Amino acid sequence: SEYWWTSGPAGRADLRASIAEHYATLYGWATVDPASCVTVTLGATEAVASALRTLGRPGDRVAIFEPFHELYPSQCALFYLEPVYVTLREDPKSSSWTFVESELEEALSQSRILILNTPHNPTGKVFSEAELGTIVGLCEKYDVYIVTDEIYEHMTYGGRAHSVIPQAFPRAADRTLVCNSMGKSASATGWRLGWCITPLHLSSAYRGVHDQLVVMAPHPVQYAAMAYLALPERYFREILPARYVGRLSLLAAALREAGFRVSDPEGAYYLFAAYRAVRGMGDLGPTDAASYLMETVGVACVPGDNFYGSARALAEEGREYLRFAAC
Repeated sequence: SEYWWTSGPAGRADLRASIAEHYATLYGWATVDPASCVTVTLGATEAVASALRTLGRPGDRVAIFEPFHELYPSQCALFYLEPVYVTLREDPKSSSWTFVESELEEALSQSRILILNTPHNPTGKVFSEAELGTIVGLCEKYDVYIVTDEIYEHMTYGGRAHSVIPQAFPRAADRTLVCNSMGKSASATGWRLGWCITPLHLSSAYRGVHDQLVVMAPHPVQYAAMAYLALPERYFREILPARYVGRLSLLAAALREAGFRVSDPEGAYYLFAAYRAVRGMGDLGPTDAASYLMETVGVACVPGDNFYGSARALAEEGREYLRFAAC
């Protein structure tokens, strides 16, 4: 009970102020009201779940880019929401992943919510400001809310920069819920400390859902989050990205030497590698291919079909890839 009265379900006031200052310092987003619009959550997983429950009603549709983190369709199922998938496709020539605007528009025209993960797991894609502008325009056109998952925000490479939608596109601030966490950036995924920045008109409902789902984030870890957010600006802008570049380059080189096709990631710490040209693996399905690597080489990875939901992609792209992590 002592922790309840010290913190409250929305999180410590000083931590919420630190989160708002973090965005003001790194992104120039100086309009975040920590008292009303920042809620400290039990990691980004709960932040997204509370956002979906706040916005969605049974039967509502949620647009999701595939490949995706598997928690998105699982949470949709939990709240009786229906996923609608938009496929990201690899362009090996440009070493990039892109979407077809008409396919995104078709999905958004029938959806209430879009989940947007950038930098992206598993492809490493960082959505450009031009792509975000397209997404924002379509969400405005079809009155769709945007729920972002930005846990890899400080892991961007090759000159790519992460953009926060409410700052980059102020007109979308009232339809965007920004979900984040210290788990990946602080290498502390088990600590379960995240947050959601909500538009003011949704804050009360969001905090009510958060309170009923988990009550509050662990109070001692909130102190740790304040120490993390107090690190020098250089840590977030320079040290964190540099930490993963070498690991990703080393892993990518090894995979290419073995016959994998790998596009250089723009962010996050994964490689989503096409494996069909690898000797001894071309005829294996993705689960068998992952098992083969574990049993014969001692390397763990995740089957590609774990990240797809549409029937077409499960039969095509989902059978071409394996995900490797360089964390």
